[in-house]
Amino acid sequence: MPKAIISPSVLASDFGQLTAECKRMIKGGAEWLHMGQFSLSAAQSAEELD
Repeated sequence: MPKAIISPSVLASDFGQLTAECKRMIKGGAEWLHMGQFSLSAAQSAEELD
């Protein structure tokens, strides 16, 4: 079985402390950091589901 990769989302961070947050995630065992994004059309579609 392939090894799982821990990749926490940067979008859950305090953007005022982004460098410290990224360092904290890496120190906590993150091998990769995930920066997801939404397009405007995807965000509008998500709002329609609410």
